[in-house]
Amino acid sequence: MRERSAGDYEEIRQLAYRYAEAVDSRDLAALVALFVEDVRVGRQAQGREALAAWFDPVLRTFGVSIHFVGNHRTVTGGNGAASGDTYCFAHHLTSGTDLVMAVHYHDKYVRQDGRWRFATRDVDVLWTETRAVA
Repeated sequence: MRERSAGDYEEIRQLAYRYAEAVDSRDLAALVALFVEDVRVGRQAQGREALAAWFDPVLRTFGVSIHFVGNHRTVTGGNGAASGDTYCFAHHLTSGTDLVMAVHYHDKYVRQDGRWRFATRDVDVLWTETRAVA
């Protein structure tokens, strides 16, 4: 069994930042590469292509977004697995409004092909607020 190192924790922590950056830059290829190859998408679909097909229309619903990643706690697991929780404030701007969300992600990570990736990323939106933008 491979022992978890400080580098593992940092690589896992960087997943949350890279996710935010990929969403904000609308980089679908970078976004889906953060997930395991056989990621589940809903109840029926599976794989990165299915994940890209799910994300693509979602990312088109807002013009500009900014995700500010806050607390990120990781719990070690064994055999190349870990879990964690990430908190984030997200701003999604569309035609005169800013939708502000407080988000809590529940993550499971797997080491695949020598890199840490998301196995699952479940999200709870804790609250939302809509602001007018001039």
